[in-house]
Amino acid sequence: MPSFTPRLTRTHGIILMVLLGLFTLLDFLIARAGHADSVALATLGTVAGPLAGALARNCQSCCLRVSLQLMAWCAPVLLAAMAFQFLRLPDKAWIKVLRLGVWGAGWLAWFLGGILAFGHALS
Repeated sequence: MPSFTPRLTRTHGIILMVLLGLFTLLDFLIARAGHADSVALATLGTVAGPLAGALARNCQSCCLRVSLQLMAWCAPVLLAAMAFQFLRLPDKAWIKVLRLGVWGAGWLAWFLGGILAFGHALS
């Protein structure tokens, strides 16, 4: 019977923090170059993924609509990546690597949604 460790490891946290740090810097640079209404709010909103675009324009209706449409695509990817961490799979090295890859891909999709939202908000 496969062993099951439902906890997130330190490596999961490192992957999340590295991606969050990189996208926070990228969001700051994009918001500043695009003359966002609120650079600080857009930068702090990095963790909100696709909503960062709406935050850059103080949640104007069109920007919020685009952000919510992007969230409808990004959120299920992130949720699936999180759910994958709790599947009962054998405790093999390649499965651990797969879990970390899926974890990183889920957060990457989430944060890239923010970059796409900036495309609308700062155009």
